[in-house]
Amino acid sequence: MSRPAIPFGDRITPLLQARVQVLYQNLPRALAGDEEPIHEIRVSGRRLRAALPLMAPKPQGRRVRRAIRTLKEIVRAAGRSRDLDVSIALFERRLSKAPRRPDEALLLKRLKAARARSRVRIGGSLLDLDMAALRRDLREVLLRGGAPLVVVRERLGIDRGREGPEVIQEIQSLGARFEPVELHRLRRRIRLMRYLTEVGASIGDDPAESPKELKALQDQLGLVHDAHVLGVWLESQERSATKAGRPQLAAAAARARRAFLLMARGRHREFLGAQPADVIRRALRLEEARDTAVS
Repeated sequence: MSRPAIPFGDRITPLLQARVQVLYQNLPRALAGDEEPIHEIRVSGRRLRAALPLMAPKPQGRRVRRAIRTLKEIVRAAGRSRDLDVSIALFERRLSKAPRRPDEALLLKRLKAARARSRVRIGGSLLDLDMAALRRDLREVLLRGGAPLVVVRERLGIDRGREGPEVIQEIQSLGARFEPVELHRLRRRIRLMRYLTEVGASIGDDPAESPKELKALQDQLGLVHDAHVLGVWLESQERSATKAGRPQLAAAAARARRAFLLMARGRHREFLGAQPADVIRRALRLEEARDTAVS
């Protein structure tokens, strides 16, 4: 895609353009099933999806809305394969700490087979999407230029003031309860706030540390989710092995499932120990905003 001329003093269009380019750079190798590009299109697709409503001059316009829908489908298509990549890495790490038993080796083989099938599906899923329309829509958005800096700041303030208190309330409502599904939902919201602060940092409104602090929380919850997802898969293997009359395989799956459940709970305790509500207040400068409003 040819790059449009950027008017002098336009700080927003280059930021939006850079996010578009990262997505395009990784798509070809993701279509071929390469592990790291699959991860990168998930991340870049999410970043661009979060940035468009902030940076585009008409965030509710037809092209922006259509581009956001396609980006969501790209991220979803890449998701299953990436989860399996992480599950395999976790399982291999566990097996590396002790002599590998035949039943454990079989479980790992099945995990890798599931990933191979997902890699085939991801290529087909991505090819089914209208990438040409996405390119046209993003090209037109870039040709129109980014929204004025003052507008981006205003949108950021609105999103920050809405998302931050809601997420803090969600954290407080959960308390110390270990609820993997709700924790994963919380992780997605923290990730969105991280992307908001990345935009804020790129225009000089947020400290560079803010996205890093939110990413640390996101990563802790990501480890909870990864161990939980693998545990759910192992539970399904345990059930199928029991049904097939293979008690040793069922026992191996059960041992591994319990180990990853303990891991998920341990990561959850680390997340709670990080005082996540305070981290969010600090990263989003919510206390500062409240003090300003009071004065």
